[in-house]
Order: sequence, then structure tokens, then C-alpha cells
Amino acid sequence: MRWRVWRRSGGAPVATNKRGWHIPTVTLPRILFGSGQEHESNPVTTYFLVVIPALLLSFFGLVMGFSAQTVTSIAQGENPYTAYARPLLIIVSSLVIASGVQLVPQRWLARLAVPMFVTALVFQSLVLSPLGRSEGGNANWVKLGPIMAQPSEFLKLALVIFLAFMVSKSASKRSDVRTMSVAVAVPILVALGAVMLGRDMGTAMVVAMGALGAVWVAGLPKRWFGVLVMLAVPTLVLLVLSNPTRIRRVLAVLPGTSKGPDESAPEQ
Repeated sequence: MRWRVWRRSGGAPVATNKRGWHIPTVTLPRILFGSGQEHESNPVTTYFLVVIPALLLSFFGLVMGFSAQTVTSIAQGENPYTAYARPLLIIVSSLVIASGVQLVPQRWLARLAVPMFVTALVFQSLVLSPLGRSEGGNANWVKLGPIMAQPSEFLKLALVIFLAFMVSKSASKRSDVRTMSVAVAVPILVALGAVMLGRDMGTAMVVAMGALGAVWVAGLPKRWFGVLVMLAVPTLVLLVLSNPTRIRRVLAVLPGTSKGPDESAPEQ
């Protein structure tokens, strides 16, 4: 039996057979490869390219976290599944929040972009206050009563939304270096500086990658990213060499430069 798909004006795709029977269908996004100029971006494709990797990363993160803490929990006489309940609850809560956020009108996000970014920077600065807590030599946690929070997680989201807002305001000047330096480079450097005040280079790199991904999708000239890479590599080398802990972490992943993994304290 052969099938054909047609679309009513303003309606959803409808599949019909030769007898004219209508059968509901689910339209999956198609990824088209090319120069990027022949077709406009499909918002449905973009949506799934964001949602599916996020779900996969959440799943594998849960598996890796459970694997890393199981041996330690058993050695301490604890039930590994009970200790696993907290990150599982966080992921489930995050999915519920994400489902609600995607329903928020875009104009609301535009209005909240600046307040969110400023609030996230203030929250990040609390790591240097008496509320701040250090882990592994990095001050990137804040203790608010019984709750331990990592402000940089909020800063990542706020920075991406703020960059989207700034680029959309200057959409006609995306190729202008001066305009984009103010709209994009300054917020990114401010956010990275706020994170590096706590000496957390790893988190700063994640923030930078998220920000660069946002401006890449926004359509900034690709040659600019090559210049950024050439500037970033020597900067990263200097930051690593300036901290013995970072040097040890880099050497730990190189073959023949470190001992085998400690089975009593597994890591991800």
C-alpha cells in the first residue's frame, strides 16, 4: 500500500491512502546539510537538537554519578540507592521546570534578560562572601541554610539568554566588530571574570563554551571564532601552568604520568 502526505492550509500534515482515508501522522524534523544559505533554519529541528542532547546528557550524567558514588556509599555502610535519590530528584524537578519554561512567551524572556544576568552575577559574587564554600581549591559554592548551591549554574543560563537578547537588538550589525564587542564580548568576559574569582577554571571553560555556542548559532562571522581560538589556547596554557592543582589534573589524564585510579575513591 502506498501512502502520500498532503497538508491542508493552516493545518497539520495528514496522510492518506488511495481510498482517501485520513491517518494522523507525526512529522519528524529533517536535518539538511549545505551552505546554510539555501534554506532557513527549521525551528522544529532546532528544538529537537536542543532537547534530545539535553535529555541524553542528563541520563548519562545520572549513570556516571551513580557509578562513581556506589563504591564509596557501600564502603561507608550506606545504601547507594538512597544516596542516589537526591540527584534523581534534582533531574526530575529540572525536567518539570524545563517543561514549564518552554511555555514562557519569548517577550517575557527578553524583558527578564538583563535582570537575570545582573542577579546571576550578584549571586556568583557570593562565593567570595562568608556564605561561600570551597571544594578542591575552588570557591564556587554558596551555602544558604541547608542548601548548597553552585551560582555558576544560574550564570550559564542567564548569560545565554542575555547574549540572545543583545544580539537580537543588534541583528543588523552582526558583522560589526565594535557593536558585537560591546554586545557579546563584554558580557562574556564579565561572566568569566566572575567565575575565575573563585579560581574555578573548569567551570569558566564550560561557561565560555556555552556562550560561544550561543553566538555561533546567532550567526556571527565564523572567522571571529578562529581568532578567539588562537587567543584562548595560550591563555589556557598560562592558567594551567599558574596552578599546581590544574597541572596535576592535566597530567592525570596523560598516559604514563600518573598512578592508576584509586578504586576506593572512584571518579567520573
